[in-house]
Amino acid sequence: MDRSQHLIDLVEGCMRRVTCLPSEVDGVVVRAVAHHLQAGGGRIRALMCLHASQQLGLSDDAAVVLATACELLHNASLVQDDVFDQETMRRGVASVWKLFGETVAICAGDLMLSSAFTILAELSDVKLIAPSIQLAFRHTRSVIVSQGTEKDAVPVTLAEYEVVAINKSASLLTLPLHLPLMVSGNGSFMALTQRVTESFAVAYQIADDLEDYPQDQQVGALNVLSVLCGPGALDLDEARALAAGRATELLRRCIGDAAELPKNCSAVMVSHASRMFMDLEAKAKNKFAETGSMQYVG
Repeated sequence: MDRSQHLIDLVEGCMRRVTCLPSEVDGVVVRAVAHHLQAGGGRIRALMCLHASQQLGLSDDAAVVLATACELLHNASLVQDDVFDQETMRRGVASVWKLFGETVAICAGDLMLSSAFTILAELSDVKLIAPSIQLAFRHTRSVIVSQGTEKDAVPVTLAEYEVVAINKSASLLTLPLHLPLMVSGNGSFMALTQRVTESFAVAYQIADDLEDYPQDQQVGALNVLSVLCGPGALDLDEARALAAGRATELLRRCIGDAAELPKNCSAVMVSHASRMFMDLEAKAKNKFAETGSMQYVG
């Protein structure tokens, strides 16, 4: 087993350990969390955090703690997003609220969220515990506040759409890099990291919207093409070209800015950005014909 897989396995074990006390193994909320985590996922945030931690010289124990916190926060947001959006499936299985009910789903999200802060208290350097918890809180607060106002935000321009996309996704994509940077004493790179991850987050959302436009149109969900195809605006082909062009521009910016971060710590994100860039360009050459779905991790 290679080192990366070993560390991911440790993260998986930590997520289950902190969300399931021995006396609660049969509790419905614990079972709901277990159901959600067993469905898997790309674990992109854990991989980003583990790689960055290794590159920046942190111990494996610290890397696993930070990655576990990031992954738990992300999964908490997914469970509660599914309640808000009434999504019935997640990663090929029934979503938590669909299987256990909305009340249990909200509690399951809360359990994962609170467990993320608990795991940060296991950092061996006690001086870093409070700053790490405070940093994780700031990122989490941003997601919660933006989620509470998302339904009221109806973008009518591409710029407004990008703000919504940043508020929705960037904070929990930035945290897996911010935590290792802060813990390793590289906090001066925080602002640049924010720009890197915001570019990636918006490009990711645009690429996802290009794939999901027919479904989003049916249910009235926000989609970049709906924004660009407003009354008197672009036709669908023009909107697709503009959206794809903007996504590739953002991916170029993401990759270029990431080169300035220390010790190649953002390589996992850059790898996904590069693959997304190539997929978008290939799709554009085929004029978005139905030639198969672009696959991204999440």
